[in-house]
Amino acid sequence: MKLATTFFSFLLVILFSACNSSNPSFDYVKLKDFKYQKAVIATGTEIQILSFSGGKECGSEESYYYQFIGIDKSNGDTVRILAPCQVVDLNLKPSMGSYTPWDSTESMVNKALRENGESDFINENTFVVFNKQNARLESKNYKTAIGLLVFDNLAK
Repeated sequence: MKLATTFFSFLLVILFSACNSSNPSFDYVKLKDFKYQKAVIATGTEIQILSFSGGKECGSEESYYYQFIGIDKSNGDTVRILAPCQVVDLNLKPSMGSYTPWDSTESMVNKALRENGESDFINENTFVVFNKQNARLESKNYKTAIGLLVFDNLAK
C-alpha cells in the first residue's frame, strides 16, 4: 500500500509540473492514429532515459501521452514509453526510471479521481507528443509500451 501511496503522490506532483502549452516545438498525433509495435516490459524494469518529449499539460478536454525514449536495462533494447500525462522536471536530470505498466495503475488513479468528484484521468481526446528538438530519437520506430516511469532520485 505504501508503494501505491508513494506512486500516486508522485503522479500528482508530476502532473502539476507541466511544460509550456503554447510552444511551437511540439507536434501532436492522435493516439488512435499512432501506429507502433508493442513492447513487453516487466514491471520494475529499469529504463535509462535518453529523451523526454514534454508538451502541453493534460486537461479536462485533452490528454497527452508524453514520450520517454530509453534503454531497457534488462535486454539493451531502445524503447519508447508513452506516459499518460506524466511530466518530469528535466532540471532534476532524471537518468533512470522504473517502469510500471499503465494497465496496473489506471484503475487506481481513476478511482481516486472519481472519489474526489473528478472525471477519469484519460479522456477520448488523446495525443502522442513529439518534441521537434528530439526528432532524431522520437521519429524512429521503437517498440512501445504505455506506462509510467518512477524516478527514485526525484521522489526523495
